[in-house]
Amino acid sequence: MATGRRPSKRAARKAETNKKLIQASWDLFAEKGFDNVTVNDIANAAGVSRRTFFRYYPSKEAVIFYLHTDHLALFRRLREEARGKPDLGRADFYRLLLEVGKSCVRERENFFRAHRLIGTSPALAAKDRSFDGDWEQEMLGALKQFGTLPEGLPDAHMRLQAALLVGGLHEAARLWCQSGGKHRLLSLGRVVVRLVERQ
Repeated sequence: MATGRRPSKRAARKAETNKKLIQASWDLFAEKGFDNVTVNDIANAAGVSRRTFFRYYPSKEAVIFYLHTDHLALFRRLREEARGKPDLGRADFYRLLLEVGKSCVRERENFFRAHRLIGTSPALAAKDRSFDGDWEQEMLGALKQFGTLPEGLPDAHMRLQAALLVGGLHEAARLWCQSGGKHRLLSLGRVVVRLVERQ
C-alpha cells in the first residue's frame, strides 16, 4: 500500500503557527474591525512574538490576501510542472484552471471571510484589485504556453484576452463569495471561459 510522506515536525509546527496567526487575525478583524487591529494584537492572540508574526507575513494586510498569493503561487507551480510536456493544449490549460478552482473551493470559508472584510475598506478593495496585474501576466504566459491562442494574434489582442479571462474569473469569485457558495465557483468559471472563447 502506497503511503504519502509525512511532513517533518518543523514543517508541522510552522503550519500550526500559520494556522493560529490566520485564525487570530480573522477573529480580531471580525471583532474590532480591520483598522483597529495591530500586529501586536494578532501576535498576542496567537500566542507568538511580534518577530514571529513578521517571519510569516510582512503586514496584517498580507494575512487577508494570503489566499491570493498562495493561489498565484499554485498557478505558477502548475505551469512550471507542465513545462517540457509534449502536446500541451487547450484541455491541459483548462485542467490547470480547474485545479486552482478546486483549491479555492477547499478554502471557501476563508475566501468568504476575506470578501466580507475587503468590502468594508476602500483601501483593501484597491489592494484586492492590484493583484489582477500579476494574474494577467501569468494568464498571458499560460495562454501562450498551452497554445490556446490563435497563431499570429497581435500582442495587444493576447493581452486583452488574458485581461478578460482574469477579470471574468475575478467577478465569478466575487459572485461566489457574495452568494455564500450558493452559486458554484467551478460552474461560474466555466461560464467565464466559454464567454471569453467566443471573443
